[in-house]
Amino acid sequence: PAPDLPPDFPPDTCAVLSVSPAGEGETVTVVLAMPDPEGKKAQRVSFCLLVEQYAELGVKAGPVTSEKAGELLDAGKLCGAIRRGIALLGYGDQSARRLAYKLTAKGVDRDTAARATAYLTEKGYIREDDTATLRAEQDLRKGWGERRIREDLIAHGFTREAVEEAMEELSNTDWVENCVAAIRKKYGEIPEDKGERQKMLAAMMRLGYDTDTVKAAARNILRDK
Repeated sequence: PAPDLPPDFPPDTCAVLSVSPAGEGETVTVVLAMPDPEGKKAQRVSFCLLVEQYAELGVKAGPVTSEKAGELLDAGKLCGAIRRGIALLGYGDQSARRLAYKLTAKGVDRDTAARATAYLTEKGYIREDDTATLRAEQDLRKGWGERRIREDLIAHGFTREAVEEAMEELSNTDWVENCVAAIRKKYGEIPEDKGERQKMLAAMMRLGYDTDTVKAAARNILRDK
């Protein structure tokens, strides 16, 4: 436990009261004494730092300047955002932009969210190209067409380069046959009623297929009938 502040601790003094291991050695807990805005009594603030932050900042118990205290508090805020980002990634891979959005939605300021996602990308927690390709392949298995897959990747915040890389991985896809599978799954066969055929065309276009691809798929199904 962190030591209590002595009764005569100067209310205008910044000091590191204690540094102790936490999180199975992945982080350290820092307890900092900060001046009371009203000048009555120093306040205790507790936060975590990554081990590398702790080493880089050279944290040790004892008095620190107000600038150093601010630096430590900012590092603690970043550490919290990074840890929250890792937890969010545990629910599934996502783009850096999407993760930053989720962090800000949980109350992290934009600058800290951006720094946290940059750190996670640098450390390999976020792999834009691999994640975009994985999502594109999942969309393909849903029976989606090229346009909708591309739109989905953009909507999830992947960079232009990651989107193009993912679409390149699907470049050998037979979109007509993919559309055939989507039609068979939804309708079985081509509807005989003209109105129902128009509805089928609209449904396939919503899945991301253009008119020519849907018509070609319909011809293939009728030919094999």
